[in-house]
Amino acid sequence: MVVNTDVFKTGLVTVREAAQILNVHTNTLRRWCDLGVVQSYHINTRGDRRIPKGHINALVEHMHQNHGLVRSLQCCLLIAWLLQSLRA
Repeated sequence: MVVNTDVFKTGLVTVREAAQILNVHTNTLRRWCDLGVVQSYHINTRGDRRIPKGHINALVEHMHQNHGLVRSLQCCLLIAWLLQSLRA
């Protein structure tokens, strides 16, 4: 889905910015977006993504409350990705 960027400009961050905030690799964040763990919008026909700042802030707060959440989440997502790959 392509979204008009004018509507969301002030409330969105790039994948790179969000990955730096969350301290994860950009590919990890893209995978989370693909799996629906992180909400994102494709803003043009090239497929660039933008992620709502509020969603990133909520994830950061949740991560601070639950130490180690990112590593646990990465392991769960890796297992889900492997299972999905085996089905294909």
